[in-house]
Amino acid sequence: PLDVSTCFDEEGRVLASVLRTVEGSTKDSRTDAAEQAKKDGNMAFKRQEWKNAVGHYARGIAMLESEEQPSEATAPVQTLKFECGSKITMLVNDGGLQMEGMISCVNGDGTYDVMLDCGDDHDNVPENKLRLIENTGDNGDQQDLLAALYLNAARCMYQLELYTMGEKLASNSIRCNPTNGAAFFVRGRCRLGIPMLDDARADLRQAVAADRANAEFRNTLAECQRKIKQRNESNRETARMFLNYCREEGISASTL
Repeated sequence: PLDVSTCFDEEGRVLASVLRTVEGSTKDSRTDAAEQAKKDGNMAFKRQEWKNAVGHYARGIAMLESEEQPSEATAPVQTLKFECGSKITMLVNDGGLQMEGMISCVNGDGTYDVMLDCGDDHDNVPENKLRLIENTGDNGDQQDLLAALYLNAARCMYQLELYTMGEKLASNSIRCNPTNGAAFFVRGRCRLGIPMLDDARADLRQAVAADRANAEFRNTLAECQRKIKQRNESNRETARMFLNYCREEGISASTL
């Protein structure tokens, strides 16, 4: 397996040296190799061999990322053809989490009623928050595999206390699959470790929204909220002490 320090750049992208190790492989063989890399990484993860696991996951990512991917600028724009019964993903809030469901009613004014798979109903949802789920076949399967590899690598980085890298890798997983609450949870935990408390809270709220029954998600969000409360109280105390000092020294706001 590859060494953890030579797998990714500072943005969580697989390094060229890793990509070169998979040159010459066919698409089918790369997919199979990526699946095997995930299995090998999972075995190492279970043994708590975090660095070895990252190496396996990085090689799997390289297998899939080395294929030519369309850029956002050149990707075809979706033609919206929502109908009653259409399978969709819906942006549930501004945090980036998307949830799967179906169109239950076409309102005729550019909005739609949506029933999510979790059982929640949403009325008058605008088109810009919806995206059709298309039968993407092998490409969709590869995106799910890529998302899982990035997420598992992020979990390893969290265990290694490499929180900034873990946050980048979890973000890459969310880019591949924005419907997975676990990816928001892992990114939230990494941001909690950095610390980026407000961003962590936003991610953890996304995770809880995706899986309200998950006790670990809820408990970690509560922990984050406690830390934010402690930070805010500390900031207020620091401000109070500074103001008292200014009064005692006769320092006015205009002289600061």
